Amino acid sequence: MFVFHHVQILEEIAAVNLAKYRKAQTDLGKFTLYLNLVVKTNIFFFAFAEDSAERADVAENQLSKLRAKNRSTVSAGRATGSVSFET
Repeated sequence: MFVFHHVQILEEIAAVNLAKYRKAQTDLGKFTLYLNLVVKTNIFFFAFAEDSAERADVAENQLSKLRAKNRSTVSAGRATGSVSFET
């Protein structure tokens, strides 16, 4: 009876430890999924930010070119006495 009681206690302890291990495995799996989501989201965010910055640079360059073209058109018109505004 004494040995049987100790075996029962050891089985209960093993069952509790196994449950803890399985819960830790599940939590680790959830954490891994969450971490992957965070990494993918950050990669998407940085790619989006980089793409937006590139588009802003292109727009800024186009605006500078239009302003330069407008300045040259206005100064050429002043030199000849006629000002034309082209679109």
